[in-house]
Amino acid sequence: MSNRKQASSKFAALVIAFVIGVGLTVSVFYVLSIVGNKDSSLQAESVLATSEREVNEEFISSPSMPVRAQQQSLDEIAELGPLHRHEALIELANNADERRLVALLTQTKSLVQTPTVQAQMQAVLLQSLVRIDPVTALSQATKIDGRFVSYLLTAVFSEWVHVDLDEAVSYATTLDGNEEQAALEGILQETAKLDGKTRREIARQLGNEQYAINAINLERLEQASEDPESVWKDIVEDAQDDPAQLDVLKQVALTWVEKRGLTALTLVIESLDNTSTSSTVATYVLSRVARTNPSEAFAYSLNLDSDIRQHAKLEVVAAWAETDPRKALDAVSEVPESRLRSELLRGLMDTWASFHPADVLQNSDDLPSEFVVEATIEAVESIAGFDPVEAANIVSGMEHESMKLEAARTIVRLWTLRDARAALDWPCRILVLKVIAPC
Repeated sequence: MSNRKQASSKFAALVIAFVIGVGLTVSVFYVLSIVGNKDSSLQAESVLATSEREVNEEFISSPSMPVRAQQQSLDEIAELGPLHRHEALIELANNADERRLVALLTQTKSLVQTPTVQAQMQAVLLQSLVRIDPVTALSQATKIDGRFVSYLLTAVFSEWVHVDLDEAVSYATTLDGNEEQAALEGILQETAKLDGKTRREIARQLGNEQYAINAINLERLEQASEDPESVWKDIVEDAQDDPAQLDVLKQVALTWVEKRGLTALTLVIESLDNTSTSSTVATYVLSRVARTNPSEAFAYSLNLDSDIRQHAKLEVVAAWAETDPRKALDAVSEVPESRLRSELLRGLMDTWASFHPADVLQNSDDLPSEFVVEATIEAVESIAGFDPVEAANIVSGMEHESMKLEAARTIVRLWTLRDARAALDWPCRILVLKVIAPC
């Protein structure tokens, strides 16, 4: 029994010793792990700090990356690529006072970069100076020699507009010639949100209203490529009575029709109270449509009100006759109103003979009988314009005496304009015609 108790006591002692040993081991491992983690963390922080420092050093030293402008000279900024040079220069300029900006402008004149780069940098500095003192900026810009003065003045006034538009216009009027034009360009660039009348008045004060008209029209045409209907609604009320804006009305209307079809032209005509403008715009659009879809343009023109239709239909037929006179003839021949049909046929024959004279002469039997003589003479005249000898040979073969006489007179007149001496000899050589007195 006692032996069993002794054995049991030994076993218990061994277990307790084992547990204590394990506990010590775990404690030591825990302590060591804390120390190890602390060392690893310090090491990681050291690596990150080193990497960040290296990246920053590369960021600053690389000419292709933006840098802190305050840490750089103007020469160093000039060495950067265009985008980063611009960004760095803006940062530098935004943190500079008037004296510093003037000093920087002076420094740009001695940079080794090209004049173009110098001018680009000067423009940024001048625009920053405008926000502090626009009059000083103007003075500095006019002191810079070289071919970029106009460019710099445009930069100055485009910024001045945002400071004080009235003052900018007032000072622009003090300039002369190209300098005044450059100022106007800068002002108009930054006043696109103003109405057209105001911008034109500004340009009028600077002696070049047409420049404003051209600039405004160009802007409108660029907008019309995306949304011609909105542009049309914005401009039609003011533009329809202004001859200077007639061209832009025609172009916007055409763009609208090209996107929406001739239904858009109906809306265009309905929106125009000025009858003359309405006729001009409709005629222009239909003549352009007739180049690609003449039958549709012709049908549309016949349904127009008489005050608009009069000129439009003739232009459509003329455009059609240039490309396919026979189909145009078929369409015009179907017009029920005799007076209108005759008028359209006369215009068709004129264009046919002018653009396809040989076809008219070779196929005169296919032409409307009442227009054969007129079309033939027109065709001969067209040929005589570039080859009077060939025209004379054609006249020689004519059997219709009155036609021959009229054609001969036409040739003599045109030939005289081209070669007076040859024209004086010509009647002798074609004496057989018996239509011109012999020499």
